[in-house]
Amino acid sequence: MSQAPSKRSATIILGMIALLWLLVFAAGVVLSPSQQLPFDLGAQVLLRLGALRVPIESPGDLARLLTCWLVHINLWHLLGNLAVLVVIAWRWPHRQSVLFPLIVGVLLTGVASLWLSSSRSMVSCGGSGVLLALLGSLLRQSETWQARVTPVLLATLLLGGGLWSSGDWAAHVGGLLAGGVAALLVQRRKTTG
Repeated sequence: MSQAPSKRSATIILGMIALLWLLVFAAGVVLSPSQQLPFDLGAQVLLRLGALRVPIESPGDLARLLTCWLVHINLWHLLGNLAVLVVIAWRWPHRQSVLFPLIVGVLLTGVASLWLSSSRSMVSCGGSGVLLALLGSLLRQSETWQARVTPVLLATLLLGGGLWSSGDWAAHVGGLLAGGVAALLVQRRKTTG
């Protein structure tokens, strides 16, 4: 008999993500000591930390699909994503696992970047796509319209930031789609299980 995940396990996982984001960013600041606030990390430092280069230059670069979401461009990027992560941790449903939408989000955001943005050269990084996957899943799991307001507002801000900035719009769209896919798969598993 499998036990339902607890709210505490989701909070621990999301807290570990926040810690990883902070540690990776601190490493970037150490690698670029001459930077001042907001610590804009250059492309070379971002790549050293695990950012994704599009288009990929070698098959080994595919491993960056697993690390690019841990890297943030500057302090404002990091703080914005941390704020959304805190809200997600606070709103996450008690009996829902955060791992499945997280894994689907990590994979699909990177794949979306490679597939949809392959014609332009860029460095892709940041947790916004993964956050959109979690928000999409949270939205699908919300039972009332009041519970849906927060994920919709946060997803709109993140999606808008990716579409109207020089950010990786494909990762943002891929993250939102990943959240929907993860939520639908969890829902299907509940109804057939």
